[in-house]
Amino acid sequence: MIKMDFKTFKRTGIHNLRVTSTIEEIDGLSEGLVLPKQLMELSDMLPYEQVIVTSINGDNWKNRVYSFVIPGKDENVEARGSLSHLVKQDDLICVITRGYFDGKGIEKYGKWFCNTNCVK
Repeated sequence: MIKMDFKTFKRTGIHNLRVTSTIEEIDGLSEGLVLPKQLMELSDMLPYEQVIVTSINGDNWKNRVYSFVIPGKDENVEARGSLSHLVKQDDLICVITRGYFDGKGIEKYGKWFCNTNCVK
């Protein structure tokens, strides 16, 4: 049996992002967090990538949910579907992506996401 030893690291974090609108009923629309395309590109997020969304307005250890990012057509940040029950219009949120790396990946990319203690 091959042992896969992957470690999880925070890859991207967008802090103090303001939600501009929410939609609870999403007939025909994808559920998730709509972000401006340019912000997704700058943050190295892919369309429909899983993210962690935290509400800064409350206890962010209790107010966090997994969702997916959707490329938007404008500069709005929109929470759709079940995410709209956690965050409301004008709320500040944090969006976090994670990466899973093995030993070789940590050696190659570790300098970008952790301090010198994790790269030998």
